[in-house]
Amino acid sequence: MESDSSSSSSSSSLPVWQGLAAGAVSGLTARIVTFPTDTLKARLQIRGAINADAVYSSTLSAARHMVATEGLLGFYQGFGAVLWGVVPANLAYFGGYELGKAVMPSQWGMAGDMATGALAQVLAGVVYTPIDIVKERMQVQALMQGSYSYASPRQAFKALSGGGQGVRGLFRGYWATNCVWLPWNSLYIAGYEQLKMQSTLALQLSDARELPPLVVASCSAAAAAGAAVVTHPFDVVKTRLQVLTGQQSAQSLTALKVAQQQLRTEGPGSFWHGLTPRLLNIAPGCALSWAMYEWLKGWLDSGDEQR
Repeated sequence: MESDSSSSSSSSSLPVWQGLAAGAVSGLTARIVTFPTDTLKARLQIRGAINADAVYSSTLSAARHMVATEGLLGFYQGFGAVLWGVVPANLAYFGGYELGKAVMPSQWGMAGDMATGALAQVLAGVVYTPIDIVKERMQVQALMQGSYSYASPRQAFKALSGGGQGVRGLFRGYWATNCVWLPWNSLYIAGYEQLKMQSTLALQLSDARELPPLVVASCSAAAAAGAAVVTHPFDVVKTRLQVLTGQQSAQSLTALKVAQQQLRTEGPGSFWHGLTPRLLNIAPGCALSWAMYEWLKGWLDSGDEQR
């Protein structure tokens, strides 16, 4: 990767705090905007396991049903948990991203970008897994027929860490989560950096930091969507593992058991349930967060130079 057109090298000299601050602000903003599609995704992914195919047969039918039965606030069930964790999780994620770009040898090229994505996920996953399981359980609890019901994220955290489970209860599906997000982040970061490099060359710019925000957003959305399609079956299994283990009959479930049972009872097509809302969530979410992230870094950097 050419150093004069790669953001991996061009932004490595920026102070760490700038990347952390930009990541926290951009991540929270994107979550607020795209959270409703995340809720739809979670419900569609488990529909076959709870006999909700009739109501949640498509993204549109699911949205209509939720508006009619729960109102618009139903789309934000579990958002309180995200508010607790989105800032530290994004600090860890974008901090890992900047660290990876700083330490990966430039001659590694795309392999270095993939390693950077994996590093960002490893750091963020430790912070975000407990948030993710609480979020998803609150998103789908209206469908769980009394298996669990939480009035607040605090109550959910207490319930998941109680009953002798301790911290282990909050990390249910941690490895399944990494099976989704490690490859996703590796593919995403590599694709994102390559698309930015090609865009920089096509627009005859000297540095990727000169790319217009719309181009950055387009690179991010395309890379995010491609990585999401590849990893979606794993995301379905991960979501089911995290939410279905709240049922008494499913306490001993593992990711492999979930996948085997799903394949046997619902067929291979069920592993693609929820793909449309996931794409509607992840592509614009990444476009917004990464365009804001790159812009905020540039703005903070220019402010430092003026001072």
